[in-house]
Amino acid sequence: MHTAQFTFGAALLALSLVTGCSSSSEETPDSATVTVALTDAASDDLASFCVDVDSIRLVRANGGTVGVLPGSIRVDLIDLTDVSQILNVVSIPPGLFRQAAVTFDFTNAEAWLIGENSAATIVDGDGTALTGTVTLPITVAGSFAALASRNTALELDFD
Repeated sequence: MHTAQFTFGAALLALSLVTGCSSSSEETPDSATVTVALTDAASDDLASFCVDVDSIRLVRANGGTVGVLPGSIRVDLIDLTDVSQILNVVSIPPGLFRQAAVTFDFTNAEAWLIGENSAATIVDGDGTALTGTVTLPITVAGSFAALASRNTALELDFD
């Protein structure tokens, strides 16, 4: 019996940040606006990879965190090839951030390999099946700022 496996490498290619003028009607002069988006590189092996993103948290330089996702969202990473999916636009207290943390829930995740008739087992780099939640820390070279009265676009690019 052949069992298909897909290794979830969880490598983030880029954490892209763009800061510009904000036009949010809900922001106050003391808040920053963050637009959170996901994108993915093309895959020669996958037909579909659906997973729940439970949370995305920004980690301040002082260690405090700010959530930027209102709740869990199901995404098919294959649908994000060459496009970005905006997950949320949120007002947060301004500040400096050194990291982000993305929590995936693999409980109902499905990966379909091209040419296979059943879903693949999703495994980590050690070959252990991924189940439940997994939080991936994303360290940024230096830091990034969410500035008051400005919009910061935060794009997480998976490979």
